[in-house]
Amino acid sequence: ELILRGARRVLVRSHPMVIFEVNPEAASRLGLRADGAWNLLRGCGYDFWGLDNLGYLQHRAAPPRFGNVIAIHRNV
Repeated sequence: ELILRGARRVLVRSHPMVIFEVNPEAASRLGLRADGAWNLLRGCGYDFWGLDNLGYLQHRAAPPRFGNVIAIHRNV
């Protein structure tokens, strides 16, 4: 989340794909919310995806409890 805050202008302007990890324990140690990166990216126009057991993209409506997430801007 901290890196994404610093990259907010790039996220809004260039819409790069972002792969990030949801890790509540690590976020808590930094004083952050587990869904902080998710919420920041959603506010910048991103949708979220994860990989299913066969490696196919699966849309995510809510952040997982733990794991990797692929964020793709809606205008890509």
